Amino acid sequence: MGLMVISQLRLHIITTHILCCPLLIIHPVESTENSIYNHSYNGPCKAETDLTMLTMDMSQKITCIIDDDEIYLFSVKKVIELNNLSDKVLEFKNGQEALEFFRQYGNEYNALPDVIFLDINMPVMNGWEFIEEFKKLKPSISKNITLFVVSSSVDKTDVDKAKSLPAVHDYITKPITASQLKSIYSAVA
Repeated sequence: MGLMVISQLRLHIITTHILCCPLLIIHPVESTENSIYNHSYNGPCKAETDLTMLTMDMSQKITCIIDDDEIYLFSVKKVIELNNLSDKVLEFKNGQEALEFFRQYGNEYNALPDVIFLDINMPVMNGWEFIEEFKKLKPSISKNITLFVVSSSVDKTDVDKAKSLPAVHDYITKPITASQLKSIYSAVA
């Protein structure tokens, strides 16, 4: 009678800084083959004699979308999901909500996004106001975050203003396309 390893969890850092240890559940089976089913991201895999498959998952890509347009949010999230561009999407309806998040999680590297897609025209706190406040927070944020202004405005003043700000990587006119998103994620990776 062989043994089958039915689960091995990867080592993850959780935002509370608690480390999860590997969990191996061993179950007797008829086969003499040893199999490992990794339930994290990569699906089933075969193990050699060495079962040291522990890795810290620091490669998780996180996207932040700050926009009050629900249709736009839905469509961009769907494009990101269908193209496997990001593991997680954070969404905020205005700059104030996003700032509250960054104030709370600024030191939590694994909770922070790699990319921010920021709209200009939003209620409560618009994109320009967000950028000014984000610049003040940036020195205390533990991750280098790439910020893109994504707006339906084609006003040259808005484009020039965004491109003149050091905090802004680029200005993108809506609608953002799948090829633009792929290009952004490959450059940020």
